[in-house]
Amino acid sequence: MKRILLVLMSVFMLAFLVGCGNDASKPAESAKPSTSEKITVQAAASLKGALTELADAYKKSHNLADDQIAINFAGSGTLRQQIEQGAPASLFISADEKNMKMLQEKDLVTDVKPFVTNELVLVVPKGQPKVELNQIATVKRIVLGNPETVPAGNYGKQVLTKLGVWEQVEPNVVYAKDVKAVTASISQGAG
Repeated sequence: MKRILLVLMSVFMLAFLVGCGNDASKPAESAKPSTSEKITVQAAASLKGALTELADAYKKSHNLADDQIAINFAGSGTLRQQIEQGAPASLFISADEKNMKMLQEKDLVTDVKPFVTNELVLVVPKGQPKVELNQIATVKRIVLGNPETVPAGNYGKQVLTKLGVWEQVEPNVVYAKDVKAVTASISQGAG
């Protein structure tokens, strides 16, 4: 059983994609970036690999300097708090609707749009046997994002609750601050 996570973005991404394009009728100048605009992206930690790759390709194809797109990856709740405290954000990509709506209520983001989706997955340390979801109650240690602040952790808890095993597995849960920390813990064999 998999739960789809809704990752959201503000309309700033659409403006960014349109505003930074090269005019095809003008020859490209390889020594100069096509714009001096600087974009600050606050993005869910689960998007680090994909978003870094996309940003690098976009900078290259639009002749942008490396410092023109800055990306800060962290848990969606952490990013929301930073934005509330004044952190710059041209674009906020949250792993859930809750944090986005909280910023919307404070008029800190506008025109929220679905962008991409994620799926919850079971991951085991390299070399360990595969675990099926119906075996989760037998696992001695489960690494999960903190359900209070990490959307994927919240969704994981919801799945385990729906399966009727949350109370049984909760004593074996080790909480991590974000998806990146969950992945690091598992890759180090701590999961």
